[in-house]
Amino acid sequence: MKKVLAGGLLGLAALLPAWADDACEEDTRVNFSQRVETVAAQDELVATLTATREADSIVALNRSLNTLSQQVDAAAEKLPRRVKLVLAGWNSWPVYDSKRKVIVRWRGQLHYRLTGPLKDDDASRALQALQRYMAVGSVQFRISRARQNALRNTLESRLIHDARARLQKLREAFGAGSATFIRVDLDMQGGVQPKPAPMHAMFKMMADDMPAPKLRGGEQSVAVSGRFEACLLRR
Repeated sequence: MKKVLAGGLLGLAALLPAWADDACEEDTRVNFSQRVETVAAQDELVATLTATREADSIVALNRSLNTLSQQVDAAAEKLPRRVKLVLAGWNSWPVYDSKRKVIVRWRGQLHYRLTGPLKDDDASRALQALQRYMAVGSVQFRISRARQNALRNTLESRLIHDARARLQKLREAFGAGSATFIRVDLDMQGGVQPKPAPMHAMFKMMADDMPAPKLRGGEQSVAVSGRFEACLLRR
C-alpha cells in the first residue's frame, strides 16, 4: 500500500513501519479521521488599488499610463521595507459615441496589489501615500504565510499526538496486541470569521494631511485534519 505523507511533516515517517506497504491481511484494519483547530489573529493586510486614465488616442493613453507607472514606482521605493506593492495587471478599451460606431476616446486602468503587516501602521500609511495616484478598491485581512506555516507545524504535532492516543484506545477496545499506522493523509483548512467592515470608503475621503487610520484585522480559524488507516495486530 502506498504511503501518503501530505503536509510536509517529516516526522510522520516514523508513524509508518517498514512493512506498511504489505498491508495487514490477517489482522484488523481501522480507518478514522481526526481534526484540530485554533483561532489566530490576522496579521497581514491585502489591498487593491486602481488608477484610471483617459486620452484621445491609444498612443496618448499608453503614454499616460507609462507616466503613472513611473510615478507609482518612485513612490513605492519610499514605502516601508515590509510593505510590498506589485502591478497586478492593466487593461485598456475604446469608448464609443452614443451610436457605438465612432471611437471618441480611450480609457485604461492600472491595477496594483499591496500587502503589508498590520503592526506599526506601515500598510495604512502606505495606502494613504499612494492615494495621490490611485483609488483604494478594497482592503482585506489575512494570516501571513509565515504565521500559517508556524500554525501548521504546531497543529500537525497536536494532530499526530491525538491520533496516536486514539489508535491506542482502539487497540485496547479490540484487545489487539499492538497497533500501527499504515496510511496518513493530512490537510490544512482556513476559514475566515467575521472581520471589520471594508475600509475603502474611509480611505477615499481622507485628506493628505490626516493621520492614517488604525487598521485591525479580525480572527481566522485554522485547522489541520487527518485521515488515518491503521492495523491492529494480534501479536
